[in-house]
Amino acid sequence: MELPFLNNVYAPSSNSSLEPEELYKTILTYQAKPDSTANIFIPDDYATGGNGTFSSSVVCDPCMESPFDISITKIKDVAKHKFTSPYGRPDNAWNGPGIEGHMKIDGGRCGIASSSGSIKMAPLWKKVDVADGKVLELFEGTFTFKVSYSSLYSKSGYGRGQKLTLPFWAVRGVY
Repeated sequence: MELPFLNNVYAPSSNSSLEPEELYKTILTYQAKPDSTANIFIPDDYATGGNGTFSSSVVCDPCMESPFDISITKIKDVAKHKFTSPYGRPDNAWNGPGIEGHMKIDGGRCGIASSSGSIKMAPLWKKVDVADGKVLELFEGTFTFKVSYSSLYSKSGYGRGQKLTLPFWAVRGVY
């Protein structure tokens, strides 16, 4: 949501109404390129304990310059999602249950003392394309992630760690 090329599409200054379908199309355009800002995988069996994954260049190992392998655990349905976008919801918003889960870096990694975080996501907008019957879905959410570095990283000049809280929009992945 903090990327101007996305929030200007969703909430154009020249128009007083929100444009979720235009945002959906813009995200699909960028999703087709290998420079996506994040990938979230939520398995079908999450309700019975299946874990998901989160990967983003925003949350990366400073020494390796690659995204951390982050797992999403304890995923559960939530009836009411309390996240509120700074841009608001469209008139034809999709009001449905959301999900939330805990995040942590997978396995022990040299240089990492601890990690923790959460992800919350809920439906924002849905439309059935009359031409082909395809369901178009747009989601909104937020993630918070904190990683503390051990002395190996802090003595190497990478600081004590990272702490992020970011709102996001998402679409289903293209398979």
